[in-house]
Amino acid sequence: MSQPREMALLMTTGMSLRRWEEAGFLDRELSIYREIADRLDMRVVFISYGGEDELEYLQGEECFGVIPKVSPGMKDLKYSFKLGKRLGPLWKRFSLIKSNQMRGAWAGIYAKKNYGIPFVVRCGYEWVMYEEHLGRRGKFYMWMARRMEQKVYDQADAILMPGQDARAFIKDRYGVPDEKVHVFMNSINMRLFKPNETLRPIPGRIITVGRLEDVKRLDVLIRAIAQLPGENNELVVVGEGSKRAALEAQAKELGVKTHFYGRVPNTILPEMLIQSELFVLSSGTEGNPKALMEAMGAGRPCVATDVPGSRDLIDHEVNGLLSALDAESIAHNMHRLQTEEGLAERCGAAAADFAKANFDINVNLDRETELLKSLCGAP
Repeated sequence: MSQPREMALLMTTGMSLRRWEEAGFLDRELSIYREIADRLDMRVVFISYGGEDELEYLQGEECFGVIPKVSPGMKDLKYSFKLGKRLGPLWKRFSLIKSNQMRGAWAGIYAKKNYGIPFVVRCGYEWVMYEEHLGRRGKFYMWMARRMEQKVYDQADAILMPGQDARAFIKDRYGVPDEKVHVFMNSINMRLFKPNETLRPIPGRIITVGRLEDVKRLDVLIRAIAQLPGENNELVVVGEGSKRAALEAQAKELGVKTHFYGRVPNTILPEMLIQSELFVLSSGTEGNPKALMEAMGAGRPCVATDVPGSRDLIDHEVNGLLSALDAESIAHNMHRLQTEEGLAERCGAAAADFAKANFDINVNLDRETELLKSLCGAP
């Protein structure tokens, strides 16, 4: 009996199935790659930075495999540059290589150059574009990042970008030809994240979903809610991160009634979204924000900061409102959705329609697997 064909999935530098589980999105990611494996009739093998226990997280599913870190004592970044050679001839077992993000994708260059394996690069966000925006890295880091991205894009047979801003950026910065670049927004489970007319939003309840880290700028959102008139406003925060204690203290100091729920399963999140009056994403930068997409799918009126990624999803005053990254602007837009007659209803309905047309996981997976089949000669 012949062995099934296999696709190598290069996990992001430092990432593992264990860390996916700890972050709360192992089930979501496996559900996507399970569908890809089925459509391609091909096993998906995760090239991981985790240890020997990685196999436990796949629960014996035959459509999956994993290659754990083969040099456990090596730092993850260094290992990502050595990974190509470390696996050596093992690459020959794969019919296709795909990266999960840009960081770490360079491991696929070795396999492409030495064994001619088709190489697909997926960018959940465009790495250098957002590092430059944040301005948090030194000159040498940025030089090296640009150099590695150029090498990856030159070798890739296809590049999957999350939106038009990122597509335009790499075409301008790296001279990537049009035919290589394909725009694939993230996908969501539209069976879960959809409007539900049997549930009613609680007036004054505002929800946000995301990591509790500086880049999400929840401190700005808390200040914005403190400026809203009325006494019934409250903030629901879904997510975990290192800034939780500081955010809890800030909310208490400003008198903002805030509920921190930590991580919430996808089976529960839709109901929490629908029972909230507004969804707000106050990030300083975004790639292709799944939390915003899920809120739109659920038909929530949304406020998002006017940054790349969110701009790809929100058409201002059509399916949501875009805001500057300051408390006054966010407060103004939240107040508009709470008070302007018909605005919240129109934006919520248009958001749900946009999500159905653009985020449906089945539609996007059909498109992606057709592209992957064309590259690796799958029937």
